[in-house]
Amino acid sequence: MAYKKKIYHAANQFFVLLGRNIRVKTSDKMGIVIIISQATIIAILIVFAFRGFQFDYKKADRFTRISYYATEEYDKHVENGETTVIEDTLDEAKHWADRELGFISGQSAQRRGAILFIMAASTIWFGIVNSCREIVSEKAILNREIKAYLHIVSYLTAKVTTLAMISFMQTGVLIAIIHYFLIPMENFLITWFVLFLTAMAAASLGLLISATVKTEQASLMAVPILIIPQLLFGGLIRPVKYLCDQFFGYLHISDFILQKWSFNALLIFNSMDGSVLTQKINTECDHYLDYVRFIPERIIHVFFHQNVGEISPGFFGHNIPLVIITLHAFIPLLLAYIWLKKTYS
Repeated sequence: MAYKKKIYHAANQFFVLLGRNIRVKTSDKMGIVIIISQATIIAILIVFAFRGFQFDYKKADRFTRISYYATEEYDKHVENGETTVIEDTLDEAKHWADRELGFISGQSAQRRGAILFIMAASTIWFGIVNSCREIVSEKAILNREIKAYLHIVSYLTAKVTTLAMISFMQTGVLIAIIHYFLIPMENFLITWFVLFLTAMAAASLGLLISATVKTEQASLMAVPILIIPQLLFGGLIRPVKYLCDQFFGYLHISDFILQKWSFNALLIFNSMDGSVLTQKINTECDHYLDYVRFIPERIIHVFFHQNVGEISPGFFGHNIPLVIITLHAFIPLLLAYIWLKKTYS
């Protein structure tokens, strides 16, 4: 009976706190404008920065398609014991390249991946900035209310729910503008969910910082420390497949970076399956045509050796990045709860 009464009080506190948070947010008209315009302005800037990116490597794309078709045809003739006229094969390759524009080079894939990377980075920025002052700005009130039997779980849950509403709106604006004006997403709703989940994981990290620091200035100073590693180890500036420093033989510092897993998930669900012709160089072969080959792969292989869905096949394996992003959201919240419980008990 006492347990049910405790749950009732905790639920009642949650709704009271949620209502208060919403009233505080909606009473600040300029704050609402900034929240909405922040996502809108960033999305518009991304559109202007990458508009026409499909033509940045137009010649490289065509060369890649010609080389791929020509070598594939050459291999077929050799396998069948037939002779081939290289000029005829090249003419066929050029016609095929001008017709099959869906195949792109690794350089163009990097450009497309950069858009997804910046979308993930923007949502991380949204989440951290929205949450980094949420608790520290209320510590005097929090200290008084906890003495009056405030449940910390109700307090944190109300904060998370409020931030979820904001993140849902911001990520929706961001993906809608980019989807309709720059690059259509292969899986719009799933991509939106990945961005929303990423924003919530970042918000959880911001709440942890807000719970542990003593001043609002300190929380703001922590933001660059949280953001810069996301950019450095997120998988774009230097693709993860080229990072070699590992711990315990298999872990890398990037494995603890939210941006990496968000970027990985976005690439999985916007895979361009088999349409990216990646360059493979082999100087140890016997025939000069085998020195450089172009292999059709998914866009994720431009940045990662192997996506986790291939390592662990099936539904769970394919969604491991989402599971890890969820852990990024849960663990900071748990630590924030423990910190607040210890501080105010």
